[in-house]
Amino acid sequence: MPPFALDWLGLRVPALIVSPWIAKGRIENRNLQHTSVIKTATEMFGLAGPLNKRDASATSFANLFEQLSIPRAAADMPKKLKRPSIKQTIASVAAGVRVAPADEPLDSLTSEWVKGFAELTARRSGAAVLGVAAPEPLPTTQGEAAEFIDRHLRNMGI
Repeated sequence: MPPFALDWLGLRVPALIVSPWIAKGRIENRNLQHTSVIKTATEMFGLAGPLNKRDASATSFANLFEQLSIPRAAADMPKKLKRPSIKQTIASVAAGVRVAPADEPLDSLTSEWVKGFAELTARRSGAAVLGVAAPEPLPTTQGEAAEFIDRHLRNMGI
């Protein structure tokens, strides 16, 4: 157990929030944290949160998407973004065999994130709470997680 209560902000992590619903050149200076993403998604998509005290106390940035009455025109957006080089990608190897990225097992952080996502979407749809009678098994690989999240977002109309 850490000798602190996890109730103070740590390292600063810069972020970009990109959307046609946000005014061009907008700079946000509020103290946001990683759990601000959870708080914002909970508010914007009507999810039943919070998951814990940390995201309950986080600052939402949902209001950034409400400052324009219509989205910015496509002409105001970049036509194409530069694609980063893939020359130095990291390939996973297990027992001397290359492992496809989709077959990579979830690390503990991603696994917890997927569990939280499943809990929030289950609450929104009125499904049982995880661990009681989960409607489907949770993903264990990167590919399964991507499909799981995409499917649930589509079911919510996102």
